[in-house]
Amino acid sequence: MPMMLSVGWLRFAILIMRKSSTNMMRQGTVLKLKVMVHLLPRYNSLLFHSLV
Repeated sequence: MPMMLSVGWLRFAILIMRKSSTNMMRQGTVLKLKVMVHLLPRYNSLLFHSLV
């Protein structure tokens, strides 16, 4: 069950990235880097908790 949750999160993230990729490229890669820096720790902890 937790693995399904992480898979759902991954699909959701990919969908968001696809939709907002053009906007982000227009605004610059700095915004993308900021978003990644903010999301990575959360996603890593989520994945860690789902595995444990």
